[in-house]
Amino acid sequence: MGAILYVLLCAVIAGGSTQIIVGSSFMELALALSGALVFSLYLIYDTQKVMRKTS
Repeated sequence: MGAILYVLLCAVIAGGSTQIIVGSSFMELALALSGALVFSLYLIYDTQKVMRKTS
């Protein structure tokens, strides 16, 4: 799961770099939504890792 999240994070970063060049408002919205989703998944993933470690 961690590797998948890393790839998704790299895709969001690459999309942000592309957004700088293209300047599309739709792409800006898509990046905001995908960034929020990826970081929410990271939060869930890390919380599960901590819960497994402490229990």
